[in-house]
Amino acid sequence: MSLTRSRATALFVSLLLFTSFIPARVVLGDEGMFLPDRLDDLPIKKLQQMGLKIPLTDIYNPNGPSIKDAVVIVDGGTGEFLSSEGLLLTNHHVAFDALVSASDPNKDYATNGYLAKTRAEELPAKDYTAQITLDMKDVTSEVLSGVTDGMTSQERASAIASKVRSLQITNANPAEGITAQIMPMNEGLSYYLFHYLTLRDVRIVYAPPKNIGFFGGDSDNF
Repeated sequence: MSLTRSRATALFVSLLLFTSFIPARVVLGDEGMFLPDRLDDLPIKKLQQMGLKIPLTDIYNPNGPSIKDAVVIVDGGTGEFLSSEGLLLTNHHVAFDALVSASDPNKDYATNGYLAKTRAEELPAKDYTAQITLDMKDVTSEVLSGVTDGMTSQERASAIASKVRSLQITNANPAEGITAQIMPMNEGLSYYLFHYLTLRDVRIVYAPPKNIGFFGGDSDNF
């Protein structure tokens, strides 16, 4: 899975039914998946009748804490926070390279697993980062502002790529660890800008032995 796709997956899957490749303003049925910023388009009363007990702002709120803040992108894979102190959980295969890097001929953490009993025993996950999605915004009109009907497909792609690069640079804040990523939705019919906070101090607290971590293959691992 590419880094771009996994970033979107990390946010969308964690929000269960709130992702979509079909805009909520165009089609709104009883079932489906919707982008988090379109939650206000959902039939809230019907959802409450079906059992929804939390406000929609607890699911997605760009101006405050919500479920989106618990979603973590770990080295391109999916993860989630488990505590207020930054403990997070991810798939075994996502952290496997970190176990290999932390190992040596006398300590094979990749095969035998690892458990840190104290903070001092936590192993550094070399070259790993954890990214938190801060917000998302529909920037379709801005991305397509330089596109005209008379353009060839190559000219159109070039104009879009140039605008995407410009917007990503403008919206990033490296000094504060904030990156910007624009991703196409609906096969390029719409474009969304995502802001991410990047955490670079990632450590290994626990990993099971390899024969447990890989048990069942991808079907059970996920």
